[in-house]
Amino acid sequence: MRWASGFRPRQWLRDHWAIALLAVGAAAGSLLPLHPFFGAHWQLGSIATVFAVLRFGWWGVLVGAAEALAETWTQGPWCIPVVLLEVVWLKLFLDRLNNGRRNADNGRIILADVGFWLIAGIPIILLFHILLPNLSSVDGLTQALVQSVNNVVNTTIGFTLYLLVKFRYPGKIVVKGISIRGLSMSIVLLAIAIPTFAVSSLLAGNLQLSLQQKERHMLSLLANRAITMSNQEFAFLQRALPDGVERMEVRIRRSNGEILATDSQLFDTLNQGYEPFKQAILPREDLMLKIPRNRQPWRRRLEQGYWIYEASLGNHQSRQTSTRITVAYAAAETIQALQRQTTQTVSLMAWVILIGALLSHWLGRSLDQQFVKVLAPIFRHQARQGSGKASLYAVPSLATSVILELNAMVKLINSRLVRVNRLNRELEEMNIELERSRQELHHLSTTDPLTGCYNRRELIRRLKEEIARADRQEGELSYLCFDIDFFKRVNDTYGHAMGDAVLVNVADAIRSRLRATDCFCRSGGEEFTILLPNCSSEAGLNYAELQRLGVADTVTTLDGTAVQVTISLGLSTYRPDQDDAEALMARADAALYASKENGRNQVTLG
Repeated sequence: MRWASGFRPRQWLRDHWAIALLAVGAAAGSLLPLHPFFGAHWQLGSIATVFAVLRFGWWGVLVGAAEALAETWTQGPWCIPVVLLEVVWLKLFLDRLNNGRRNADNGRIILADVGFWLIAGIPIILLFHILLPNLSSVDGLTQALVQSVNNVVNTTIGFTLYLLVKFRYPGKIVVKGISIRGLSMSIVLLAIAIPTFAVSSLLAGNLQLSLQQKERHMLSLLANRAITMSNQEFAFLQRALPDGVERMEVRIRRSNGEILATDSQLFDTLNQGYEPFKQAILPREDLMLKIPRNRQPWRRRLEQGYWIYEASLGNHQSRQTSTRITVAYAAAETIQALQRQTTQTVSLMAWVILIGALLSHWLGRSLDQQFVKVLAPIFRHQARQGSGKASLYAVPSLATSVILELNAMVKLINSRLVRVNRLNRELEEMNIELERSRQELHHLSTTDPLTGCYNRRELIRRLKEEIARADRQEGELSYLCFDIDFFKRVNDTYGHAMGDAVLVNVADAIRSRLRATDCFCRSGGEEFTILLPNCSSEAGLNYAELQRLGVADTVTTLDGTAVQVTISLGLSTYRPDQDDAEALMARADAALYASKENGRNQVTLG
């Protein structure tokens, strides 16, 4: 079958068979109610609805619609708005107030359902009972309390089933794992609600049984006594029977066709204007409740009803009935007692469920807070790590707990953390030492150990970087190289110690006049190089002349011997359209050789 819109029911059922199964279960649970108390319908359909909301999200509204339609058939039109509002509220609560399905297992849906019935569910049912009084055999408040207790317990059962499915089939659920808070809430509330319901049902059944025995015993005594009365005695009985709420009437049909009745009109009315009550309040074959056929509210019809007890006196020889007696007794007192018992029982259950929900929430929250307290040092340490105020290696110990089992686990973990922290400290010290060694190695690989200047390898790297920057920013770059005049004569005359002292002194004199962006390198022997970013040829010449004069004024003294040297310099300026690193260096070297050939102690532009 294929619908005009393209919807295929068979395909939908294959893809959503679980939702369809839950909808059938919700309808069946609502069409087959239990009757634990007089006038109370206990239905299980909302269990499937709550499970569908938790597991399948908005598809749960479809399951709730099936439940609402089925409950409307058995209870009344108020079921459609109440059930649908409850389902939509639970879904909106999970999405808007509980951060969606990732927190669906924390148990707060039970408190949300309690809040719904206190704020909306009970008032709506009371309103329907005011507008449509002929809805139930009990008053509106009792009906509202029955429905609220029923649905809160069903919500707890549905939530517990959801947790069991998450535990048994973790791969089928979006968020894996079970919340200890939700698990403790469901267990505690079910441990309170189920025994309360069982005991209340047992007490209600015992009360109904006692009422049945009382009514039947009283009516059977009267029937057995009246069946053997003479006409004069029966006339005296007619005057002695009570009237009002305890009205009792007797009718005797003898084998000869004679009929004696204390009120013939009443028995005619019972035969024509009354009908048996369909719900078996006191299920006995010889005791029946008849209520008026009119359209009055259920409570009034029940209170206007009569208990009908019939007995026969048989003739053992002919095996034929000789005399039949019928006793009618006003049911108002019994019905009122049953209604009071139902109201009191359900009110007590409502208080127990409310207190149980709050108690279970408190217990679940307390357990959750204990786990948070235990792990709080870890959370604080991670926050400090994020702000850069905590070590990356030290792991804090867990906090203690008032729960003995949890505290024992904490002690075991903390004993392991002591060793972990010791190993982490050793690792941290090794990493610090490794970083120090790396920095030293980098320093040794990029600097000259004698003068502290950068070496030739670092010169080549920095020169390529500065050329790339000049190309990118369209800036200027100058390359200045120089060496010490007649340095070999210094070594030959005063020794290598004096030569090293001269190199260091010249490097210090040059370094004192460097700009922050300059790169000062020892390219080899007595040769040095300075990279001058953002420096034109004219500025470079002035800068080189300043350095030449500064070195010329510098005196190196060692063991009482003073030596004064000069430097020859070559300058080249980067030309983006012609130069690369090698060409720039070559032009500066050529300029340096020109300075030497022209008499030394001068600057030449290449």
